[in-house]
Amino acid sequence: MEFVETLFFIFGSYSPLICFFGSFFVSVETVFALSAVSVNGVIPLWIIFVFCSLGMLASDLLWFSVGKIKCLSYFKKNKHIHAGYKKAESFLDKTQNNFLLLSLNKVIYGIGIPAIMYLGRRRMTYREFFKYDILVIFFWTIVMMCLGWLAGQGFVFFYGTFKSLKLAGLILLIGFVFFYLIKVIISNFFSINIKN
Repeated sequence: MEFVETLFFIFGSYSPLICFFGSFFVSVETVFALSAVSVNGVIPLWIIFVFCSLGMLASDLLWFSVGKIKCLSYFKKNKHIHAGYKKAESFLDKTQNNFLLLSLNKVIYGIGIPAIMYLGRRRMTYREFFKYDILVIFFWTIVMMCLGWLAGQGFVFFYGTFKSLKLAGLILLIGFVFFYLIKVIISNFFSINIKN
C-alpha cells in the first residue's frame, strides 16, 4: 500500500505534466488510464481534460508541421513510417470527411502519425486542421474520460466489496484489455477495408 500511496502522491503533485506528456506521447490511452485513477480524487477530471487535450493537440500539430516541410521524404524512407504512410495514403485518398479521418486516426493503429503528415502535405491549412483536430480531441477525450472513470469505479466497487486489491486490480486490468481489444478490432476492420 505504501507504493500505491507514493504513486498517488506523484500523480497528484505532477498531474498537469503527467497528463500533458502522457497524451503527447501515448494519446487517448493516457486519458483512459488517468481517468480511472481520478476516481479516488487524485487527479481532478478538469486537469485531465485540459492538459491531455493540450498534449494531444501539441503532438498532432507537430506531426502536421512535419508533413508541411520538405523533410517528409526522409521520414517516408523509414520502413515503419513508409508502411503506415502508404496505408494512410490509400485510405485518405478514398475518404473526404476530415472529421472522420482525424477521429479514426485516434483509434486505428499504424496510420496515426502518417495520416496527420499526409493531411499536412496534401489536404489542409493550419487553420482547417486546428478546427477539425480540436473537435476530434475534445470528443475522444470526453469518451475516454467516461470509459476510464467507469473502469475506476469498477475498481473501487470491487475493492470496497471484497476488500481484495488483487481482485480489484484484475477487474481494472480486464477493463484495459477490453479497451485495447476494441481498438485492435477497429484497426483490423479498417485495415481490411483499406486494403480493399
